Amino acid sequence: MGVARRALRGMLDRLAPLAMEGVPVVVLEPSCWSMLREDAARLLPDDPRVPWVRDAVRSLERHLLDTGLPPLRPPASRGAALAGREPLAAPPSAAVAHSHCHSRALGDEGALGALLDALPGVEARPSGAGCCGMAGAFGYRHPEVSLAIAADRLLPAIRGASLVVAPGTSCRHQVTELAGVRAVHPAQLLREALA
Repeated sequence: MGVARRALRGMLDRLAPLAMEGVPVVVLEPSCWSMLREDAARLLPDDPRVPWVRDAVRSLERHLLDTGLPPLRPPASRGAALAGREPLAAPPSAAVAHSHCHSRALGDEGALGALLDALPGVEARPSGAGCCGMAGAFGYRHPEVSLAIAADRLLPAIRGASLVVAPGTSCRHQVTELAGVRAVHPAQLLREALA
């Protein structure tokens, strides 16, 4: 716990002054959001900076929905490869949106789908799969359980998909490793769509 508390104090040193000025703290990884919203108060219950950061932190998806998307190019003009790869935007209805467990636990499960709906040319259906089974190191420590969880709902939900959009690192890893389906963060789709 000592290492976690030190790391959290270092984050609070950097984030709390911004949060106190009203600057949103936007995270890409849902588990980081959960840690700053819920775990920080348990790790440092007497630190007065924790509530400031807790109240300022939000997911990238929610932040973009609340503040508005930047100017985006129409889908037809996105032909350039991104970082040496084929363009990420999938054909309509080919993308599956997989929300992270922490997003669901924090009541923001719908943000991913709403963000993807707002991106021109991207139509994604929700996976509805619940947990992917990876959960950070859990999948490595308990591979049989991890595989069983993924096989129950995630793998059937993404069968036939050419692209899965998932904000969680563990979720993307699980999708890629078990299904061989390309899994990207919503920020990757947004980057391709920027005007």
